[in-house]
Amino acid sequence: YAKNSLLFVGDGDHGYFISVFILIFILFVVNILRRKNKTIHENKLKVDKLNELQQKIFNVISHDFNGSFMTLQFLLDEFIVSNFSKKEFEIQIEEVKSYLNQSNYVLQNLTNWAKIELGEFKQLETEYAIQNLLNQVQKQLEFQMKNKNLEFENKIPIEITTKIPQDYLSIVFRNIINNAIKFSEKNKKIIASFDDGKIKITDYGIGIKPEKLNKLFLNKVDSEMGTNNEFGFGIGLKIVHEIVEKFDGKITIQSVENQGTIVSVKL
Repeated sequence: YAKNSLLFVGDGDHGYFISVFILIFILFVVNILRRKNKTIHENKLKVDKLNELQQKIFNVISHDFNGSFMTLQFLLDEFIVSNFSKKEFEIQIEEVKSYLNQSNYVLQNLTNWAKIELGEFKQLETEYAIQNLLNQVQKQLEFQMKNKNLEFENKIPIEITTKIPQDYLSIVFRNIINNAIKFSEKNKKIIASFDDGKIKITDYGIGIKPEKLNKLFLNKVDSEMGTNNEFGFGIGLKIVHEIVEKFDGKITIQSVENQGTIVSVKL
């Protein structure tokens, strides 16, 4: 009886160890599958993010490069059909250089922006003056302003600073000011000011219709011609909105038809 009992216990232990082994094996397989599913999910998120980034970059390129290359083509056509004096030729060359520099500047910003989106760009350690950034943007858009004889007043106090990467804010304010130029009449003024913790870009152009105002950040606004037949309307504003929100900021737009628009950015 004792011998049979020992055999019985032994058989029970054997079955117990088999059960434990099977359980451990199942847990091991489940863990592997979970890791694979997690990797697949993470890879899917990366692919989705890359696709979204690609679409954003295409939108910015079409918005920022379209006007530059159309004007550049116009200037080159003028070279072919016109007999410029030396002075006129030099003026035209300067305009071409200005547009090429602007296009190069936009391309560099897009490259850096893509690095930021992919986590390859570090936050700035030191602050810089927003006034200086807006001066750079104004210089990039100087030719468009000159074509309409627009005056740009930068009233941002020099002590207003930020650590947000300049490439981000360059895209933000270039799009905002570019739209202000497009929809301003000739001989008007565009003002950059700081009030109540917000950077405000004010123009005295044709304004925005109320039914379109709520759609600007949704990328659902049909393209319209500017006051000087410039093409495009608000294509980049959705991206501008996302950039501002990325740094816990807020952008709002107030507009009255035939009176003008105020774009406020709180960083």
